[in-house]
Amino acid sequence: MNPFFIDSPGAPLFAVYHSPEGAPRGEGIVVCQPLGHEYFRCYRTLQVLCAELAQGGYHVLRFDFSNTGNSADADSLEFSTWVNDVARAVRELTDISGTRSLSLVGARLGATACLNLGSAVQPLKQIVLWDPVLDGASCLASLDRLHEKVCSAHPGGPSGAPELVSASGCERVGLDLPPGLRDSIGVITPPSLAVPAAERLTVVTTLGETESLSGAFAGTVAPNVVQVDSDCGWNDAVRFTEGLAPGEVMTALRAVFLA
Repeated sequence: MNPFFIDSPGAPLFAVYHSPEGAPRGEGIVVCQPLGHEYFRCYRTLQVLCAELAQGGYHVLRFDFSNTGNSADADSLEFSTWVNDVARAVRELTDISGTRSLSLVGARLGATACLNLGSAVQPLKQIVLWDPVLDGASCLASLDRLHEKVCSAHPGGPSGAPELVSASGCERVGLDLPPGLRDSIGVITPPSLAVPAAERLTVVTTLGETESLSGAFAGTVAPNVVQVDSDCGWNDAVRFTEGLAPGEVMTALRAVFLA
């Protein structure tokens, strides 16, 4: 496991490279983490997944998006900044591994960034998504409601929540949402996606959206939608700091690469 910074044009991105430990497959996987409080909730799960993929013979790279985790702040932040971060990570893993057979794994808004790469990356072998955000306006509304609930649970109680929300500025449960970023997330819908070319697209969903997900990628590769019975509680104010260890999700993600 080798931590480093990706210093290509743009804010330096903190990344961790997991070299193949099993029989090398000659393939690479870039893992795109979620944002805000979901980053912390999923951190351990995706870290374990990366280690397992490396043990299975893959070159694996995980990274923190601009303005998140250990990465530097970008001069200006819009959703396209995070999409470009994925493209930078793909190029970096190509340089490190020497392979052009690459796949993407993404969770939540990290998955959505994968779905907007268009022609910015070479054709991919696999795109694997865990509960991707396909309705940006609904995502923002959910974050607003979650933030208000968390503020209401503060020792000051519900009466002090409006003041706490106001003092939060652009922050929503750990995610900074300046106006440009908020606007660019708010317009995300399936027709707005620029899905990159891939041999296979797999969507692992815990949200019971199998039918709508199947129709969300019209004109692109037909997705394999895997429904798993796991309550991740993405919008649960009681669980917003709780680490996730969704066994069935992990089983579904592993199955794509390690079956």
